[in-house]
Amino acid sequence: MRLINYIAPKIIILALFIMMGGASVQAQFIDRFPENFKKLTYLEGDFGDYVWGVPMEAVKELEYKKRTPFLQEVENALFYQIRYRGRQSIISYEFEDNKLVRGQIDIYEQHPNAQKWFDLLLEEQIDLEKEFGAPIREEFIWKNNARRNYPEEWRFALLEGQVEVHLGFFKEGTVAKVALAQKELFKIGMTIIYEKADRQKEKPLPPEIKPLNLPAINPPRDEISLQEDDQTGGAVDDLGDEDAISDILLP
Repeated sequence: MRLINYIAPKIIILALFIMMGGASVQAQFIDRFPENFKKLTYLEGDFGDYVWGVPMEAVKELEYKKRTPFLQEVENALFYQIRYRGRQSIISYEFEDNKLVRGQIDIYEQHPNAQKWFDLLLEEQIDLEKEFGAPIREEFIWKNNARRNYPEEWRFALLEGQVEVHLGFFKEGTVAKVALAQKELFKIGMTIIYEKADRQKEKPLPPEIKPLNLPAINPPRDEISLQEDDQTGGAVDDLGDEDAISDILLP
């Protein structure tokens, strides 16, 4: 009994020391990049453990501490191997001017039952709706209508590349996108992308539209309403509402 009474206080002191030491490590890590960790924690972020704007060095350091298997560094991106929702996946971090602006998870581990991919998509959608609210994009894009009217066969349509599913979300400066599609013959993959909404990206300029050589009785050119051609290349079931930021989500 004396031995227990002697050891117990030391165990409590050791536990407190470990807890305080862990907090100190986190504080030191945040202090090194104070302008990037405005939330004062890397347990909640815009993408996983990180807020937008953290430098590449910070991501490298924390992933090293977490012992995440490193794959490669390519230009302004880092790639790591992880398990996401129980499946082998690759997570990547993309930087501009040494600031994190985009994160992506690619789930590639296959399952013999293609229906499991729809189950996986539903899990992802449920969690994203908790974080972002209702999706602003929810589309089934059909490249072949052979199985379109037979939901029990949609898993085969997915496996054969006849259909793709796309989701889009937006909240507090972050755009999130999910794509479920055939990656190669009879192989399916799911991609989840988080991106800084105001990220400065070069956008292709629209083609110049020259006025037609028409008689003068036609209205001035600035009164002519021009509409963009539909170039989706396939049938689209639009299950959601497209609002002002839908152009961010569409490729």
